[in-house]
Amino acid sequence: MRVMGFCASRSNMGKTTLISNVIRELKRRGVQPVVLKHGQHLQTAAGKDSARLVEAGAAASLYVSPEGLVLESRPSHELDIQSAARLLAACADGDILLVEGYKQGPQRKIAVCRKDVALELPAGVNGICAVVSDAPIETPLPQFRFADISALCDFIMENARPLEDEKNAK
Repeated sequence: MRVMGFCASRSNMGKTTLISNVIRELKRRGVQPVVLKHGQHLQTAAGKDSARLVEAGAAASLYVSPEGLVLESRPSHELDIQSAARLLAACADGDILLVEGYKQGPQRKIAVCRKDVALELPAGVNGICAVVSDAPIETPLPQFRFADISALCDFIMENARPLEDEKNAK
């Protein structure tokens, strides 16, 4: 599966909103996206059955229903992007994987910036191939505005690569 990441120098830049708009446009084009979100905090519904079973000591709990599934797990180590992508691929068929976070992963990334928060590229992040911003940034990378979803999706479809290609390119 081809992969494109999204990253920012800090939170509240609009990555999730941007990815939501990209998903809608890709779906309109007949492309099935799947998303992998990496964050600093585990956000689960406390007290729900899957969380309660893991809290009781289960290594993992997979809750399956006709509407979908929820995996609750507390592994002994954080999953790297390749392992997380394999797990996601086992759960859903997709044409392209959109990754939010995993800034240090090998995938190509689109940096997201907002003038009200910070007009800077994330420091120390390799693989940035484009920028989405609400103001110009001094960089030779291709730049898109938040409203340029169609052009951004064209770029994503032309530039997304399988994780293995990115890993081997290093």
